[in-house]
Amino acid sequence: MANTTDARIPSPPPPVYLLKLVRGSLSGHQVLLARGLFGLEDGVGVLGTKGCYGPGVESWEGSLQLMYAGNRSVVARGRDGIIRYFQEKLGDLAYETIDLFPRQDQVLLKDRIHTLLEWLDADLDKASISCAKAKARKDPRAYKQNVNKVFACLDRLEHLLSFQPMLAGSNLTIIDVLVWPMLLRIDPCFHSLGLDRKYLSNYPGLDTYMRTIYQLPGAAEASDISDIRRYYLESPHLNPGGFETVGPEIDLDLPLPNRPRPAGIPGFYTRTYPVEEEPGLSLQVQQVSAAGDCLFQSIAIGLAFARECKHVSMYDKSLRSESLFLRRLAVDTLKTDCDLFMQDDEVISTEELVACAASQFNISSQQYLKDMTRPATWGGGPEIVALVNALRRPIHVYEPICSEDGKTLTFQSCGKFGSPAFDDKRPVYILAADDRFPECAPSEVRRHGSGGNHFLALIPNWTKMIDPKIYDTLPSESRAGGENHIDSPSIPAGVPLRQGEGESSGRSSKGLGRKGGGNGLGASGDLNSDS
Repeated sequence: MANTTDARIPSPPPPVYLLKLVRGSLSGHQVLLARGLFGLEDGVGVLGTKGCYGPGVESWEGSLQLMYAGNRSVVARGRDGIIRYFQEKLGDLAYETIDLFPRQDQVLLKDRIHTLLEWLDADLDKASISCAKAKARKDPRAYKQNVNKVFACLDRLEHLLSFQPMLAGSNLTIIDVLVWPMLLRIDPCFHSLGLDRKYLSNYPGLDTYMRTIYQLPGAAEASDISDIRRYYLESPHLNPGGFETVGPEIDLDLPLPNRPRPAGIPGFYTRTYPVEEEPGLSLQVQQVSAAGDCLFQSIAIGLAFARECKHVSMYDKSLRSESLFLRRLAVDTLKTDCDLFMQDDEVISTEELVACAASQFNISSQQYLKDMTRPATWGGGPEIVALVNALRRPIHVYEPICSEDGKTLTFQSCGKFGSPAFDDKRPVYILAADDRFPECAPSEVRRHGSGGNHFLALIPNWTKMIDPKIYDTLPSESRAGGENHIDSPSIPAGVPLRQGEGESSGRSSKGLGRKGGGNGLGASGDLNSDS
């Protein structure tokens, strides 16, 4: 564990918006799920009130509002209005870029979603409620009619999901955000209220669908089963006797067998790449999401391996929070009045570094730092240098080089930041390439400064294969007395302070700004501080 006596651990900024909802309600859960999938947890806070199901609660517009946190003025009402507001108005605050609503020209998709929602609203949501009410008032005819309707609906959904991963096709859309919370209520709530013919886990397609969405970043945190159970089981309209029931245990964290790789996010590649002028070192590529946070996600994955010899999947739910932490840490470090180690014996002041980066965009240093706090803003050289000093750990950056015959690739170093100053710790390795790599021909690979716009994590090939059992046998830094938590860095207190106001470090900062065309590292397209 690092010494945190003088450390500043950055805290998230206060939310810009507040979401008013009834905890456990279906519409409230649907909006919370959308908030989580967009990655708006930091920008949109929650004002949740307790309640239970009753006539009009789900459709009452006053129970579901999105408002400014400052003056509490309402900007959107109702489920559909708030989710659309998330997508169309809050892009600057969102961590993920997803399109839940079809475009105007996607007429067939729009019709498919509308038809599915009408059918599922009637035969799944309303029929489940009607079944519970019929059981409560002891009406066997209505009970049987609605039970049959619900399970016929589930049979049709199982057939639909047998040949496509999501309800409207291959991509996540608004229909999944609205229907998944309906399905989540069946086993823990409605199984105890009358829908006891089968469990959802008895349907292989539905079970995989439920786990696939639950394991997306933000979905699990938006789905509090205890709130959902309380909302329905404490309702006098559905459970008039207040009988305490215990629904089946559900474990949506179970691994997904043979999960298909989503298009554009290939994941881990077992192929190894040799490194020029570094005999004995070969690297393997771990793809990350191309959503504007690729630098911070790549460093987070590299940190996990360097500290604990753990390979963090790009699907790991902790990756989002750790990359957000790294972004805040980098900005807080750049705001500190101090000098930063770069590589070799080079030192640069934070003031000079930020000013150089800001000048590439014709903006002020203050605006540059403000922009960098926003999720999905591309990070580059300044943020790498800041994190090297905040974490007191080297970050080595490589780029792919194509052979003369255009058939093979090797990696070459374009910056060993933090070395040798922090070489007492294992370095983090990242690759500066483009978002098609490595699924393109070697001759087609674009480098930073030549169309490249993406960072990827690199895993040093210490073992012949990536296997948790093998990693468990490797020595971790925590066992050797090193740091082992991402949120306990030794921050700029350990960085050499500036010698005097206005004194220049005398070092060049060329190549350390963000390129306007992507995650570039400078106008020159390379990471080296001297060209």
